[in-house]
Amino acid sequence: MEFVVDGRRVHVGTAGREPRGRAPMVLVHGAGMDRTVWQFQTRALAAAGHDVYAVDLPGHGLSEGPAPTTIGGYADWLVAFLEVAGLDRAIVVGHSMGALVALDVAGRWPDRISALVLVGVAARMPVHPELLAAAEGNDHLAF
Repeated sequence: MEFVVDGRRVHVGTAGREPRGRAPMVLVHGAGMDRTVWQFQTRALAAAGHDVYAVDLPGHGLSEGPAPTTIGGYADWLVAFLEVAGLDRAIVVGHSMGALVALDVAGRWPDRISALVLVGVAARMPVHPELLAAAEGNDHLAF
């Protein structure tokens, strides 16, 4: 499924199911990754009755860039995505950098989040320079 956020194409995995207004969940991947890291969870959650939106963040996967340079920039983008997708509130699931994005959204827009699921997150999240270089070069080694 595709959306347009801030004039740029955004690719979203939905397990092949059209949203029907059922307990929406937005899955946010980590740095240098894309929606495909959620492929098994997307299918299982959709089968359990959720509308699932596994987003490719800007500049990742099949979504157009550029990628924001701050967690706050990604959080602003995620709220814009919620608007475009017609989601007043959603369960937001974030992995690694995506968890930091989810926390920022919850802190600044708590009314948009019905629940948070944080995976692979810590108080300090340094990123190895080789991973950053691979992600910047769109090298699939970053996955």
